[in-house]
Amino acid sequence: MARRKSHKKSAHRKHRRRSIHGMGSILTDSLMTIGGGVLGQIASNFATSQLASSTMTAKSKSYISALVPVGVGLLLPKVIKSSVGKNIGTGMIVVGGVKLLQSTGVIAGIISPVKAVALGPSYQNTRGVVAGLSTRKAAIMTA
Repeated sequence: MARRKSHKKSAHRKHRRRSIHGMGSILTDSLMTIGGGVLGQIASNFATSQLASSTMTAKSKSYISALVPVGVGLLLPKVIKSSVGKNIGTGMIVVGGVKLLQSTGVIAGIISPVKAVALGPSYQNTRGVVAGLSTRKAAIMTA
């Protein structure tokens, strides 16, 4: 008669892991993309300082300084073949794209934010007073 096959008992885990895994890569990818944005801004400022102002108009200078981070961001993943190069390049492309849209006037509201403080009488502020101050003191504080 054949003997019974014995099976080894599998060990059961007593504790379950209750942590979120994979957050480190998301955080480092985000930091590398932000770093790429900073490097894109530095590259744009460097390109602006190197361009000759006597032979170029301000419009063409702004186009070129906006296209430099885009070009470097497109070439960087070809040179640095890792996720670091990809993320830094993405940040540079984003900064260059935003600068390009600003220079063409597509998103003109971001170029120069306007601070407006109503010091005179208005419908909601009939006395023309800001936070309990007189108009003269409020004008001094906002200047």
